[in-house]
Amino acid sequence: MTKGDRSDATFSPKRTITHFSQEGKDRVDILTLSFGFPRYDNELEPISRAVLNANNGGIIIFAAAGNEGDNASVFWPASVQETGDVIWIDGY
Repeated sequence: MTKGDRSDATFSPKRTITHFSQEGKDRVDILTLSFGFPRYDNELEPISRAVLNANNGGIIIFAAAGNEGDNASVFWPASVQETGDVIWIDGY
């Protein structure tokens, strides 16, 4: 969860990633993204740029790998090398 103001009509993943990646009192060392998309498309470019900029700024990023089961590929942005993927393995 971020400190982002959800009542703000401009709240977005891109804006949140950018906010917490910039120098200042709210800058973080690690970002955890609890969302993912089954595949990348051009509409996700603003989020992609924010993730790349944050990573280039030295921020460690983890992202949800997806909830589709054993046969699914890792969701985007967890599938890019700039992020670590977070998965759950059910032992049953």
